[in-house]
Amino acid sequence: MTCFHQERRRRYAGIVAGIGLAAALRFIAPARQSLWVDEVGTWMNVAHPGRSIARYALRENNAPPLYFWIVAPFVRLLGDGETPLRLLSMLSGVLSIPVFWALARHWFPGGRAADSAALLLAMNPLHLWYSQEARPYAFFLLLFLLTCLRFQRALQTPESRRGWLALSLLLTLCALTHTLALVLLPLLTAWLFLSKADRRALRPALAALAPFGALTAAIAAYVAAHSSNPPPPRPFSGLEIPYTFFAFLAGYSFGPPVREIQLHGAFAALRAHAAQSAVVALALAGIGAALWKNRKRMAWPIAVWLAAPIALAVAIALATAHPYNVRFALPALPAFLLLTAAGLEATPRGGRVALMTLLAGLSLISAVQWFALPAYGKEDSRAAVRTMLREAPNLDRAAVSPPYLADTIRYYLHRAGRAAAVEPVTDDIRAEADALLISRAHHAMRAEDLARRFSEKGARVFTEEGVRIYVRTPR
Repeated sequence: MTCFHQERRRRYAGIVAGIGLAAALRFIAPARQSLWVDEVGTWMNVAHPGRSIARYALRENNAPPLYFWIVAPFVRLLGDGETPLRLLSMLSGVLSIPVFWALARHWFPGGRAADSAALLLAMNPLHLWYSQEARPYAFFLLLFLLTCLRFQRALQTPESRRGWLALSLLLTLCALTHTLALVLLPLLTAWLFLSKADRRALRPALAALAPFGALTAAIAAYVAAHSSNPPPPRPFSGLEIPYTFFAFLAGYSFGPPVREIQLHGAFAALRAHAAQSAVVALALAGIGAALWKNRKRMAWPIAVWLAAPIALAVAIALATAHPYNVRFALPALPAFLLLTAAGLEATPRGGRVALMTLLAGLSLISAVQWFALPAYGKEDSRAAVRTMLREAPNLDRAAVSPPYLADTIRYYLHRAGRAAAVEPVTDDIRAEADALLISRAHHAMRAEDLARRFSEKGARVFTEEGVRIYVRTPR
């Protein structure tokens, strides 16, 4: 009996540690960073009556409504601050760890690779980022992992009707959460044939996938046809692919900050952060070498999992107005970490310890930099509004550029209990504006010209992280 309990404790020690680490990181100061424009879109969405949430989600947030339906009660019960808006993502981020561990054990029953994979996801800085963001990505990734786990188990028990019904339910929930659910159709179909499953699984699997594919395609087509809030265009250069793997490993808070890449270009930003970028390159090279050395033992369904979401994100960028973004490839992150864990498992002990130490150190330094260094955080619109109100206590009208910043400024004016007109500008500044806020200069049309025109009318200039504030001197 004692041996049994000791074995059981050893078996679950890794996943318990992973869950504890994930919870500690994801529940640290979730309100320390202000909301950015997409998160404010969530606030605006859940402020609508229940019957209007679906229409607003599809047309304004370019997403199905399930996530917003669930967030709405959190906001009504706990208020509309940053933490209640982000709470579902935080919980989803923690719950993803045991689900991913169970899925990893399907391919690596021995346990050590599954433990490593769970720990890697728990401290992964990219997953941490989206686990503290009021957007559907962390919640969708949880449903995505549950769906993959349920599918693998359904293939093992093809006679179980409950298993296939549970799979159909999870597929429907994925379709109602994000259009990225499209990737599940080719991915699960590929797994169905690569796994050499029992022939009895073929019919119920296709019966579950066919209506799901139709539903997801219909939602995606509706979003594409009715979206009234398209993102700013950006041509696909091909550099997005290596940056995706960079971000999978180090997140957005190690090496060049995203704002520097956007303002100065990828190569200039890399040169400015050469040391940290070299560390990421070394870690990626170590992972690649371990996988190449053990390629004959690679689980190819996991490689397909890694490739499918990235291919879908590239296809979306090439075929639509939506530029490539790492978040659209997020379903590939667990596959990347699972392959990394497999490479670690097959590496001799000395190399395994060295590479795992490097990965853990990189992830934790990235997390510390995200928590501590403003350059790696989101634009601080909250501080910008605070500064604007302090310097212009009789504020009546504020102009903002780029135009999509207007809703974020309105949110923080609402939180401050102030009523002021917020005017998006793209060309000229109206004479009666008391303040001008400029953020994301790469999206703000003629930002410097706007600032110069406003300054000519008499203005003091202030700076908060990612935002410049011009306040007219009272006459």
